Amino acid sequence: MGPLVGSGSFQGSAQSIANYTGLGAAAHADIGTGRPGGNSMFQSIGAATFEDTLTATSPLVANGSAGFMRYQFSVDGNLQSLGVPEPAYFGETYMVLDVQHQGGPVFQVLNATVRRGSSGTISNRPPPAGWVTSTGSLSGGSTFLSVEFPMIWGQAWDVKVGLLAWAYGSADSNFLSTARLSGVLLFDGFHQPVNTFGLSAVSGTDYLASPVPEPKIWALWLMGLTTMVWRGRRQRAACWPTFNLAPASRSAASSPSACRRLRVSVRG
Repeated sequence: MGPLVGSGSFQGSAQSIANYTGLGAAAHADIGTGRPGGNSMFQSIGAATFEDTLTATSPLVANGSAGFMRYQFSVDGNLQSLGVPEPAYFGETYMVLDVQHQGGPVFQVLNATVRRGSSGTISNRPPPAGWVTSTGSLSGGSTFLSVEFPMIWGQAWDVKVGLLAWAYGSADSNFLSTARLSGVLLFDGFHQPVNTFGLSAVSGTDYLASPVPEPKIWALWLMGLTTMVWRGRRQRAACWPTFNLAPASRSAASSPSACRRLRVSVRG
Protein backbone atom coordinates (compact mmCIF):
# COMPACT_ATOMS: atom_id res chain seq x y z
CA MET A 1 0.00 0.00 0.00
CA GLY A 2 1.41 3.37 -1.03
CA PRO A 3 1.64 6.56 1.01
CA LEU A 4 -1.52 8.43 1.89
CA VAL A 5 -2.33 11.29 -0.49
CA GLY A 6 -2.38 14.79 0.95
CA SER A 7 -0.84 13.87 4.29
CA GLY A 8 2.36 15.90 4.20
CA SER A 9 4.47 18.53 2.44
CA PHE A 10 7.54 18.94 0.27
CA GLN A 11 10.28 21.57 0.38
CA GLY A 12 12.86 22.09 -2.31
CA SER A 13 15.48 24.61 -3.38
CA ALA A 14 18.15 24.97 -6.06
CA GLN A 15 21.13 27.14 -6.88
CA SER A 16 23.34 27.64 -9.92
CA ILE A 17 26.46 29.61 -10.87
CA ALA A 18 27.68 30.25 -14.44
CA ASN A 19 31.14 31.60 -15.29
CA TYR A 20 33.52 30.98 -18.15
CA THR A 21 35.95 29.56 -15.62
CA GLY A 22 33.44 27.07 -14.24
CA LEU A 23 29.89 26.05 -13.49
CA GLY A 24 28.13 25.27 -10.24
CA ALA A 25 24.76 23.70 -9.47
CA ALA A 26 23.01 22.36 -6.38
CA ALA A 27 19.58 20.94 -5.58
CA HIS A 28 17.91 20.18 -2.26
CA ALA A 29 14.74 18.11 -1.78
CA ASP A 30 13.01 17.22 1.47
CA ILE A 31 9.78 15.34 2.16
CA GLY A 32 9.04 15.90 5.81
CA THR A 33 6.65 13.89 7.92
CA GLY A 34 3.80 12.43 5.91
CA ARG A 35 3.52 12.54 2.15
CA PRO A 36 2.32 15.38 -0.08
CA GLY A 37 -0.68 14.79 -2.30
CA GLY A 38 -1.12 15.18 -6.03
CA ASN A 39 0.68 13.57 -8.94
CA SER A 40 3.70 15.92 -9.02
CA MET A 41 7.28 14.74 -8.99
CA PHE A 42 8.83 15.88 -5.72
CA GLN A 43 12.07 17.19 -7.15
CA SER A 44 14.41 20.17 -7.36
CA ILE A 45 16.70 21.03 -10.26
CA GLY A 46 19.63 23.41 -10.52
CA ALA A 47 21.35 23.96 -13.88
CA ALA A 48 24.01 26.21 -15.39
CA THR A 49 25.66 26.55 -18.81
CA PHE A 50 28.26 28.57 -20.66
CA GLU A 51 29.49 28.72 -24.24
CA ASP A 52 32.64 30.09 -25.82
CA THR A 53 34.61 30.07 -29.06
CA LEU A 54 38.15 28.63 -29.01
CA THR A 55 41.10 28.59 -31.41
CA ALA A 56 44.23 26.44 -31.10
CA THR A 57 47.57 27.10 -32.80
CA SER A 58 50.96 25.42 -32.58
CA PRO A 59 54.39 26.03 -34.12
CA LEU A 60 54.52 22.28 -34.68
CA VAL A 61 51.34 22.04 -36.79
CA ALA A 62 50.41 24.10 -39.84
CA ASN A 63 47.25 26.18 -39.63
CA GLY A 64 44.46 24.60 -41.65
CA SER A 65 45.61 21.08 -40.80
CA ALA A 66 43.10 18.59 -39.43
CA GLY A 67 43.42 17.61 -35.81
CA PHE A 68 41.57 16.25 -32.81
CA MET A 69 40.95 17.39 -29.26
CA ARG A 70 39.46 16.40 -25.90
CA TYR A 71 38.12 18.67 -23.17
CA GLN A 72 39.42 18.28 -19.64
CA PHE A 73 37.19 19.10 -16.64
CA SER A 74 37.94 19.36 -12.94
CA VAL A 75 34.86 18.37 -10.93
CA ASP A 76 34.18 18.06 -7.22
CA GLY A 77 31.06 17.88 -5.08
CA ASN A 78 28.83 15.51 -3.17
CA LEU A 79 25.54 13.63 -3.36
CA GLN A 80 23.51 12.40 -0.41
CA SER A 81 20.25 10.56 0.17
CA LEU A 82 20.20 8.94 3.58
CA GLY A 83 17.59 6.74 5.18
CA VAL A 84 15.68 3.56 4.40
CA PRO A 85 14.24 3.09 0.88
CA GLU A 86 10.46 3.32 0.56
CA PRO A 87 8.21 1.70 -2.06
CA ALA A 88 6.90 4.92 -3.61
CA TYR A 89 8.74 7.89 -2.12
CA PHE A 90 12.42 7.16 -1.90
CA GLY A 91 15.39 9.49 -2.23
CA GLU A 92 17.51 9.83 -5.34
CA THR A 93 19.95 12.44 -6.58
CA TYR A 94 22.36 12.90 -9.46
CA MET A 95 24.48 15.37 -11.41
CA VAL A 96 25.28 15.44 -15.12
CA LEU A 97 28.04 17.29 -16.97
CA ASP A 98 27.57 17.61 -20.76
CA VAL A 99 29.57 19.17 -23.58
CA GLN A 100 28.54 20.15 -27.10
CA HIS A 101 31.22 20.68 -29.76
CA GLN A 102 30.61 22.80 -32.86
CA GLY A 103 26.83 22.60 -32.50
CA GLY A 104 26.86 18.82 -32.86
CA PRO A 105 25.36 16.17 -30.59
CA VAL A 106 25.49 16.65 -26.83
CA PHE A 107 27.93 14.23 -25.18
CA GLN A 108 27.94 13.33 -21.53
CA VAL A 109 31.27 13.80 -19.79
CA LEU A 110 30.07 12.14 -16.61
CA ASN A 111 27.08 11.49 -14.41
CA ALA A 112 27.10 10.81 -10.68
CA THR A 113 24.18 9.06 -8.97
CA VAL A 114 23.13 8.11 -5.45
CA ARG A 115 19.95 6.32 -4.37
CA ARG A 116 18.78 5.87 -0.83
CA GLY A 117 20.03 2.54 0.44
CA SER A 118 22.70 2.17 -2.28
CA SER A 119 26.28 3.22 -2.89
CA GLY A 120 27.08 5.94 -5.38
CA THR A 121 28.25 5.49 -8.95
CA ILE A 122 29.96 7.68 -11.53
CA SER A 123 29.04 7.06 -15.17
CA ASN A 124 27.32 3.82 -14.04
CA ARG A 125 30.51 2.42 -12.56
CA PRO A 126 32.21 2.44 -9.16
CA PRO A 127 33.70 5.90 -8.53
CA PRO A 128 37.31 6.49 -9.60
CA ALA A 129 40.21 7.56 -7.41
CA GLY A 130 39.49 10.77 -5.57
CA TRP A 131 35.91 9.82 -4.68
CA VAL A 132 34.46 8.08 -1.62
CA THR A 133 31.09 6.38 -1.47
CA SER A 134 29.00 4.71 1.20
CA THR A 135 25.34 3.84 1.55
CA GLY A 136 23.41 6.88 0.38
CA SER A 137 26.47 9.09 -0.06
CA LEU A 138 29.11 10.02 -2.66
CA SER A 139 31.73 12.77 -2.41
CA GLY A 140 35.11 13.75 -3.81
CA GLY A 141 36.77 15.30 -6.81
CA SER A 142 38.93 14.43 -9.82
CA THR A 143 39.57 15.19 -13.48
CA PHE A 144 37.44 13.88 -16.36
CA LEU A 145 37.97 13.87 -20.12
CA SER A 146 35.42 14.18 -22.88
CA VAL A 147 35.28 12.02 -25.96
CA GLU A 148 37.50 13.00 -28.86
CA PHE A 149 36.30 15.71 -31.25
CA PRO A 150 37.62 16.84 -34.66
CA MET A 151 39.08 20.33 -35.03
CA ILE A 152 41.09 22.40 -37.52
CA TRP A 153 44.29 24.01 -36.34
CA GLY A 154 44.10 27.80 -36.55
CA GLN A 155 40.32 27.83 -37.04
CA ALA A 156 37.77 28.72 -34.38
CA TRP A 157 35.22 26.29 -33.01
CA ASP A 158 32.31 26.63 -30.59
CA VAL A 159 31.91 24.78 -27.32
CA LYS A 160 28.96 24.68 -24.93
CA VAL A 161 29.12 23.14 -21.45
CA GLY A 162 26.17 22.34 -19.19
CA LEU A 163 25.89 21.16 -15.58
CA LEU A 164 22.71 19.87 -13.94
CA ALA A 165 22.00 18.87 -10.33
CA TRP A 166 18.78 16.99 -9.50
CA ALA A 167 17.28 15.85 -6.19
CA TYR A 168 14.11 13.81 -5.68
CA GLY A 169 12.25 12.86 -2.52
CA SER A 170 14.69 13.61 0.30
CA ALA A 171 18.14 14.14 -1.14
CA ASP A 172 20.90 16.68 -1.87
CA SER A 173 23.14 17.29 -4.85
CA ASN A 174 25.87 19.86 -4.23
CA PHE A 175 28.24 20.72 -7.06
CA LEU A 176 28.40 24.47 -6.44
CA SER A 177 32.14 24.26 -5.76
CA THR A 178 33.28 23.70 -9.33
CA ALA A 179 32.82 21.94 -12.62
CA ARG A 180 35.65 23.70 -14.41
CA LEU A 181 36.96 23.44 -17.95
CA SER A 182 40.59 23.13 -16.86
CA GLY A 183 42.28 22.47 -20.19
CA VAL A 184 42.31 20.61 -23.48
CA LEU A 185 44.30 17.77 -24.99
CA LEU A 186 45.26 18.41 -28.63
CA PHE A 187 46.39 16.00 -31.36
CA ASP A 188 47.50 16.25 -34.96
CA GLY A 189 45.78 14.53 -37.86
CA PHE A 190 47.51 11.25 -37.00
CA HIS A 191 46.26 11.34 -33.39
CA GLN A 192 49.73 12.16 -32.10
CA PRO A 193 49.73 14.43 -29.02
CA VAL A 194 50.70 18.07 -29.54
CA ASN A 195 51.99 19.45 -26.26
CA THR A 196 53.22 22.85 -27.46
CA PHE A 197 50.26 25.01 -28.38
CA GLY A 198 48.35 28.16 -27.63
CA LEU A 199 44.63 28.34 -26.91
CA SER A 200 42.68 31.59 -27.32
CA ALA A 201 39.03 32.26 -26.43
CA VAL A 202 36.62 34.92 -27.68
CA SER A 203 35.64 35.52 -24.05
CA GLY A 204 39.27 36.24 -23.17
CA THR A 205 39.34 33.35 -20.67
CA ASP A 206 42.63 31.54 -20.16
CA TYR A 207 41.49 27.94 -19.84
CA LEU A 208 45.06 26.73 -19.44
CA ALA A 209 45.81 28.85 -16.36
CA SER A 210 46.09 27.23 -12.96
CA PRO A 211 43.07 27.99 -10.77
CA VAL A 212 43.38 30.38 -7.83
CA PRO A 213 42.92 28.36 -4.62
CA GLU A 214 39.75 28.99 -2.65
CA PRO A 215 40.11 30.72 0.77
CA LYS A 216 39.76 27.41 2.62
CA ILE A 217 42.62 25.95 0.55
CA TRP A 218 44.81 28.96 1.32
CA ALA A 219 44.06 28.54 5.04
CA LEU A 220 45.14 24.89 4.99
CA TRP A 221 48.29 25.77 3.04
CA LEU A 222 49.26 28.54 5.48
CA MET A 223 48.60 26.26 8.45
CA GLY A 224 50.93 23.65 7.00
CA LEU A 225 53.59 26.25 6.21
CA THR A 226 53.46 27.61 9.77
CA THR A 227 53.94 24.09 11.16
CA MET A 228 56.93 23.49 8.87
CA VAL A 229 58.61 26.77 9.91
CA TRP A 230 58.06 26.02 13.62
CA ARG A 231 59.53 22.54 13.30
CA GLY A 232 62.44 23.85 11.26
CA ARG A 233 63.33 26.41 13.92
CA ARG A 234 63.27 23.74 16.64
CA GLN A 235 65.59 21.52 14.61
CA ARG A 236 67.99 24.39 13.89
CA ALA A 237 68.07 25.31 17.59
CA ALA A 238 69.09 21.75 18.44
CA CYS A 239 71.77 21.71 15.75
CA TRP A 240 73.74 24.91 16.41
CA PRO A 241 76.97 22.91 17.13
CA THR A 242 76.90 21.40 13.65
CA PHE A 243 76.96 24.88 12.07
CA ASN A 244 79.64 26.14 14.51
CA LEU A 245 77.32 28.94 15.65
CA ALA A 246 76.90 27.89 19.30
CA PRO A 247 79.19 27.65 22.33
CA ALA A 248 81.60 24.76 22.45
CA SER A 249 79.42 22.71 24.76
CA ARG A 250 76.87 20.72 22.77
CA SER A 251 73.42 20.16 24.18
CA ALA A 252 72.57 16.58 25.00
CA ALA A 253 69.31 17.07 23.07
CA SER A 254 71.11 17.76 19.80
CA SER A 255 71.42 14.74 17.57
CA PRO A 256 74.21 14.55 14.96
CA SER A 257 72.03 12.42 12.71
CA ALA A 258 69.16 14.90 12.98
CA CYS A 259 71.57 17.75 12.25
CA ARG A 260 72.83 15.97 9.17
CA ARG A 261 69.27 15.50 7.97
CA LEU A 262 68.55 19.18 8.52
CA ARG A 263 71.69 20.25 6.72
CA VAL A 264 70.80 18.17 3.69
CA SER A 265 67.24 19.53 3.59
CA VAL A 266 68.53 23.13 3.78
CA ARG A 267 70.90 22.59 0.89
CA GLY A 268 68.07 21.05 -1.17
